[in-house]
Amino acid sequence: MEENSTRKNALRPPLRLIYSLSRSGCTLISKCLGSMNNHYVLSEIHPKTTSIFNPVYQGFQWYHLFNQEEIDDLKDRRLSYIEAIQRLEQKSTKKGGSLIIRDWSHIDFIGVPFFKKATCQFTQSQILKNHFKLIEVAVVRHPIDVWLSLSTLSIMKESIRKGLFTINSFLTSYLAFAKEASKVEFIRYEDFTRDPSKVLQNVCRTLALMYDDNYKNRWYLNSKVTGDVVSTRGSNKIVTLKRRNIDRNTLYGFENSETYLEALRILNYS
Repeated sequence: MEENSTRKNALRPPLRLIYSLSRSGCTLISKCLGSMNNHYVLSEIHPKTTSIFNPVYQGFQWYHLFNQEEIDDLKDRRLSYIEAIQRLEQKSTKKGGSLIIRDWSHIDFIGVPFFKKATCQFTQSQILKNHFKLIEVAVVRHPIDVWLSLSTLSIMKESIRKGLFTINSFLTSYLAFAKEASKVEFIRYEDFTRDPSKVLQNVCRTLALMYDDNYKNRWYLNSKVTGDVVSTRGSNKIVTLKRRNIDRNTLYGFENSETYLEALRILNYS
């Protein structure tokens, strides 16, 4: 039985998945990966939110994987999510490239304001694992920095004001993500900003991708990505950000949380 499963998995086409919580630096890393030759990075894609970020339209508009006639035909067919990803993988391979999906993991682990409840599992993986040979990596960032950045977003402030998104609920979500990230290869955003090329080489090795050092000259020009890169806006330099100001009560809430401390242990943060 195990031998048959291994054989079936070997016959499936490879599909690269990158998981990250919002405000964890994955936009910047995606810009770098997407600026390498023959890397087709789809950004913030999730099976439940194709009306917001549609993978087929990204493939069409960013990489010309489809022509207009094909797009019109696919629209009429109303492809399922699996069928859409299969078409994208086939088109990418035909062009000699590799399809990489940057998963919108916020939907699964935080949910608000888009969904009231989070599943706390990788929905993408559950849906696609029987159709592709999944190659996965996760991007993580220190939980305090993720919280401080998330809490400044206008889209999250209303949820915070209504008590739908609190430090405790965030830490519960963060820990759940950390546990799932530890099951695959994960990289820390802080390590990436200190030595981008070294970390990107490791990411490419993990995802079975060709590393292209010329990304250094192109990444900051890459607009084929969603999200915000505050740390590098208007610059071609990747830098390590200083932590935003944090009040004593908030810091106390983190440092006296067992959930917080467990997450740090799992992701090797001191």
